[in-house]
Amino acid sequence: MSVNGGTLSLQNGGAISQNTVTLGGGALTETVTNALSGSAALALNTGTATLSQDNNYSGGTTLNGGTLNVNAAGALGSGAFTVAGGTINNTSGVAITSNTNNAQVWAGSFTFTGSNNLNLGTGNVTLNASPTVTTSAGNLTVGGAIANGTGNSLTKAGAGTLTLTGASTYDGTTTINAGKLAVNGSLGATAVTVANGGTLGGTGTIGTTLGGSVTVNSGGAINLVDGFTSTFTLQSTSGANALTLAGGSISLEIGPGVTSDMITLSNSTSLLLSGNVTVNITGLPVYGAGTYDLINFASKNGAGSFSLGTTPGGAFTYK
Repeated sequence: MSVNGGTLSLQNGGAISQNTVTLGGGALTETVTNALSGSAALALNTGTATLSQDNNYSGGTTLNGGTLNVNAAGALGSGAFTVAGGTINNTSGVAITSNTNNAQVWAGSFTFTGSNNLNLGTGNVTLNASPTVTTSAGNLTVGGAIANGTGNSLTKAGAGTLTLTGASTYDGTTTINAGKLAVNGSLGATAVTVANGGTLGGTGTIGTTLGGSVTVNSGGAINLVDGFTSTFTLQSTSGANALTLAGGSISLEIGPGVTSDMITLSNSTSLLLSGNVTVNITGLPVYGAGTYDLINFASKNGAGSFSLGTTPGGAFTYK
């Protein structure tokens, strides 16, 4: 069945039993009392589809173009969620966390508008391309591992945040051109580049003992400020530069008992400081005077320098 214009309103329990329900234009609006069920798949090519109920259809969902509003925790039914293009949004008025944990296939670049935050759940992601994920606003969270990335890369664009909480294993490059990429899980042996206007953050780990690196270019940033102190771990092969700072800034927090955000370079890896880097410090409510460890590394290379930017009041030593 194909819908090429207008509005499709499904009654009688919203049963869809065709192989695929394809939307070519117009809008699909679910009524409040009905949810989609059956064995069919749902595909969106153009127009807007708003899924506002917990659905039970099992054929999977494909976004080729247009806008898909994921407005309920069970909106995507079961089956894989394939994204080859188009726009994802949440216009429900509240943050949504998917509870169907659909396996995902990223087969092209897509945009998250970010009217409200959206968590796509813990379904694993297969990279079938080298997509650019544009988060225009808000926070799009992906909880599953991103894999099958041999030769495939991931680019983050847009002013919003993309949060990754799974144990990803793709080994293509990762580029942050704008907004924030928050790594709260782990990335594998990927080379991460933070470009001018991009920000890297999180509480997880980037790299493995087999490789991986982070490079912050002029105008880029590492920002760990999130209201609590945590450790961000970077690693690579022993002796390699796990972190290269060619400029930009680092923003960290200090807390009680000389606790602080810390960037740790593990596996006897090095810091390459090739530019001038500004370090900004934010004090949590009960921070005190003392010595705070901010960056932990085995050795430092390069002729760059650190300078303090914004700092809280008090007598401190930073190292």
